[in-house]
Amino acid sequence: MQDIYKLDEFLSVEYMKKLLRQNGRKIVHTPSNLEDILAYYKHQLKEAENSPFIVDKSPQIEIKVPVGNNDFYKMKWSLSKARYLTEKNNIEPEEIPLNRLDPSLKLFPDSSTAEVVNEKIFIASYPPIPVKCVLLDGRNEVLKLKKKGVKKTEVLVLHPSEHMKAMSGDVYRRLFAIHFNHSLLCSHLCGDLSIEDLNERLFPVY
Repeated sequence: MQDIYKLDEFLSVEYMKKLLRQNGRKIVHTPSNLEDILAYYKHQLKEAENSPFIVDKSPQIEIKVPVGNNDFYKMKWSLSKARYLTEKNNIEPEEIPLNRLDPSLKLFPDSSTAEVVNEKIFIASYPPIPVKCVLLDGRNEVLKLKKKGVKKTEVLVLHPSEHMKAMSGDVYRRLFAIHFNHSLLCSHLCGDLSIEDLNERLFPVY
């Protein structure tokens, strides 16, 4: 699955420590089982390669997330599942800066069925990346608002435990959980997160 992810450097203790030092942080804690945790994550990704993929011809949203120098992974959601979850959960709108929303996402399949106009804007909360969110729907509306010079807008937010249900396979759910946990582990290494808080907030990867 080298076309879906490449995380050779990212999933290493050396990279985690280098990342923190580059950001001016000191290493305060290094869990004795950190190497084992990262090895487990690698194993789980390998296991996901053998998981059956359900062919879904409905529109999919895909992003490529760069991590490290040359590493990356791709993330993909089913647009119809994400819309269903948004309606099912009766989500209340939240106001966020419009410049956090990137309307230039890839939609698959590349056909008119993917170009559904939806005035509702909803996003996936995505804490591990700098802008903290990914635009899932309403990109035409985002483009209109940006053209008008609007600075803020109301959006519907699917939080991780919800939008993970709309991801297009086990490998994507594991990739998100691993990136999320990687950020938490780095916070623990530099002393920002206690071991108790770390264990409470880690996503299960299986």
